[in-house]
Amino acid sequence: MTTQQPAYRTPANAGWILICITCGVSLIPFLGFGAWLLAIPLLLVAFILAIVVLSRGGTAEGLLLLFASFLGAPLFIAIAPFVSVGFVAGLSSHSPTLSAHESSRGVDSSPSPTWEYTEDSDNMANGAVKQAAIKSSNTVTFRFPYSRAQHAVLALRKHPRHGNDVILQIEQGQFLCAYDGCQVTARFDDESAQTFRAVEPADHRTTTLFIKNYNDFVSQLRRANRLRIEANFYQEGSRVFDFDVAGLSW
Repeated sequence: MTTQQPAYRTPANAGWILICITCGVSLIPFLGFGAWLLAIPLLLVAFILAIVVLSRGGTAEGLLLLFASFLGAPLFIAIAPFVSVGFVAGLSSHSPTLSAHESSRGVDSSPSPTWEYTEDSDNMANGAVKQAAIKSSNTVTFRFPYSRAQHAVLALRKHPRHGNDVILQIEQGQFLCAYDGCQVTARFDDESAQTFRAVEPADHRTTTLFIKNYNDFVSQLRRANRLRIEANFYQEGSRVFDFDVAGLSW
């Protein structure tokens, strides 16, 4: 034999569901401040359902539902958004961040890049193409359409037909270099900055520069731990790339 539910049970359950929905929305960070748009009609319906519960004999539950819809839930909705926003702000303040100086330089938080060495055979000559390359430890960001953060790559190349080269490359963007060449500024460790002549590649790619005076450049590079190179970019001004060059075996 089944036990019949009290007549007030259905409206009581409906009232509690409406109150829970309203209070739940108020806990959503930032959006909770707009919970009143939903709370006014829903709590009004819950208040009416509380009266229905009372009229059907559910005195205790009806009074509790009246209190929750008229006073308890409104107080909760008024306080909850501030609590949830404060909680999110607290989490954000404890997350690791870069200092203002590091952010302006685009410092990459990943481990420092190291030299990578490759060697490939040259099918058109007797000999191998050897290369040592390293990424910059910082990134730069240009305006659209080159707006994602990117590293520069410094490469040393020994080619059986084309000779020895120092190559500076970016992933996307436009080095500002005329047909007759341009200049880049290099600083090895804490020595004085030096100017080196640079030229475009034969195919006029705007993402690559060949830095001249290979012997002098590499001689200083072997003794250095840090290298900074400044180059000019079309409509972007000058940018500095920072390389951790210690440990070069070349």
